[in-house]
Amino acid sequence: MKTLKKNQLGQMTTELILMMVLVIGLTLFIAQTFRQNQLIAQLVNGPWLALSGMIENGVWEPPSRSYNKHPNQHARHLTVKP
Repeated sequence: MKTLKKNQLGQMTTELILMMVLVIGLTLFIAQTFRQNQLIAQLVNGPWLALSGMIENGVWEPPSRSYNKHPNQHARHLTVKP
């Protein structure tokens, strides 16, 4: 009976090591894929373009397109001269 328990313990240890290798390998593969495709950068940069346009010019567009829509860029039709 004791040899049966030792065999089961060895099998469980082997399976745990194999599962750890699988999890570590999968984690490294996913991390490498994220780095190569720059997925995190795309998640941050996409919304940031519209947000930076709103911060700089007050319009929900990228800064390069919203520059002309800022009130300071409009031609003045009426001026107040002191």
